[in-house]
Amino acid sequence: MATATATPSRLKGMVGVDDDFDNPLGFIVWFSVPDEDIRLSRLKREWLVAGLDGTPLPKDQKAVNAFKRAVRSLEGIYRNEQDKTITHTDVREVTENAEEVIYQVSRVVRDLKGMVVNYPKAVRISFTKDDEAVHDKPLGEVEFTDYQEIMNQFHAAYDGASKTVTGAKVRTLVRQYLRNDRDEEDKLVGLSAENLRGKAGGVYFVLAKHQGELERLASCLWTLYKPEGRAYLHTVPLADTATQRELIRRHHVENALADSREVVTDVAELLRDNRKRGVRENVIKFQWRRLERARMRAAEYSAALGEEQAEVQNALDNMHKQLRKLVRI
Repeated sequence: MATATATPSRLKGMVGVDDDFDNPLGFIVWFSVPDEDIRLSRLKREWLVAGLDGTPLPKDQKAVNAFKRAVRSLEGIYRNEQDKTITHTDVREVTENAEEVIYQVSRVVRDLKGMVVNYPKAVRISFTKDDEAVHDKPLGEVEFTDYQEIMNQFHAAYDGASKTVTGAKVRTLVRQYLRNDRDEEDKLVGLSAENLRGKAGGVYFVLAKHQGELERLASCLWTLYKPEGRAYLHTVPLADTATQRELIRRHHVENALADSREVVTDVAELLRDNRKRGVRENVIKFQWRRLERARMRAAEYSAALGEEQAEVQNALDNMHKQLRKLVRI
């Protein structure tokens, strides 16, 4: 089971947990995802089977992005202990424009035993965007076997990259699902989690009303990688006491102030860059939606904590005041 499991008697005395175990204020949450690619089809299946909203799931990767990932995956150093050689593979982008992307892949093999360096074995690999075709060309006097080895490795990586997502992308998906505010207009879903670790991140608070979603997310992660449990999401209930309300209130205020400062800074940059022309309508809309989501979050936490937060309201007022300047350029 993916969530933290402990009986009330075992948890009694721990920070944030008391006799009111059945009615917590919310949950302290953290998660882990291995740094390993996974098939996109599996991610989608496990996510949806768990009953999670599929809106934030990655779209099928564009062929050009899969091509870039595949070429970049060739880069690195490989040591062969049997024949005592070290192979250095270097990948460089030659150009990218509206029509094509071109990379050059070069290899140097050092024979440690014979103290010999074999000169670069280079291949140029390109991708044309209109027909999504891959082209390759050996460079210099590269031998066919060396050229074939590079291209076989590329095609194996390309086939995989076309159907997989990285562990980093899965982590971003989970993090955004926790932290985003639900916004149907912008097609966003999330649990409005509050970050409890500042810039370091990684530990969040989620209100008790989202317990079902947390359980579904934990279930998805637990089964996502084989063997089960390599990815997980842990939750620990936080008691609904005055002390814990104050703890969450402080983090809620700090995060609201940080969000307000970010919006004020972003709008100031827009005003500076667009003194002679108006800001694009979609940019203005994006900034106003940020304010609306901040207002919804403030209302949600005010209801849960049992009081309005004057500091948060001041932050919202500052955001509103700054955003009004966008329409007066």
